[in-house]
Amino acid sequence: MRLLISSVRLVGESQVLGRCIVKFATQYFECVGKESGLKSSDVAVTLAYSILMLNTDAHNKVIKVY
Repeated sequence: MRLLISSVRLVGESQVLGRCIVKFATQYFECVGKESGLKSSDVAVTLAYSILMLNTDAHNKVIKVY
């Protein structure tokens, strides 16, 4: 996922971002499958989206930590 995010700039509508995350997570699940401990591609999508949101929050200068 780090390679994808570093090579592609994901800005704009959340629909575009969502489709990219779904495609990535589905492909990841197909390649790694049960070996990763994920039970379905839906779990992979949720995990990938959560990681992206946490990364965005961690590196966004607008968000202030109190």
